[in-house]
Amino acid sequence: MTWAGAGCTAAVLVARDHPSEWSAVVLRELLHVGVGAATRIQLTPSVLTGTILTIAGAGIRVACFRALDRFFTFEVTVKEGHQLCTRGPYSIVRHPSYTGWILQTTGIALCTCGAGSWAREAGWLDTPVGMMVAGAYTCLQVYTSLGMLFRCSKEDGLMRKQFGKQWDEWAGRVRFRLMPFVY
Repeated sequence: MTWAGAGCTAAVLVARDHPSEWSAVVLRELLHVGVGAATRIQLTPSVLTGTILTIAGAGIRVACFRALDRFFTFEVTVKEGHQLCTRGPYSIVRHPSYTGWILQTTGIALCTCGAGSWAREAGWLDTPVGMMVAGAYTCLQVYTSLGMLFRCSKEDGLMRKQFGKQWDEWAGRVRFRLMPFVY
């Protein structure tokens, strides 16, 4: 969905700014509510906020991959020779990769569906198919994000069991799971 929205946005902006025979076809096919909608596709506060959140979330996740190195997994597990990571983003919150994911998916939703976005301004979000796609995407992201909240407890339990006092000391210093001063 993200790349489709980005691709359609780019195609409409290029077609809008460089009129040709092909531009007319692109605009006619990609703008559900008419060619005039092309002027409403622009950088708005919601698209800008979404872009910032997406980049910040991706940056946090990359920092997590680098900090954990070979110990990063997509499953809750302890690898052979596993060491407790307390540096980088793990010195701020205990589950920064989940924080990054939540920021990233929120940002993508704002970029894709917010005011000024192709899907919103071209009228696609007002169609039955557009509503179903946006609804399914939202449900999937909410489900995944809630799953991450539940995984925090599971991971904390596993790491505490594996690292004992070292984990207790670190958790005492890094009290919040996802968001400093909040959770």
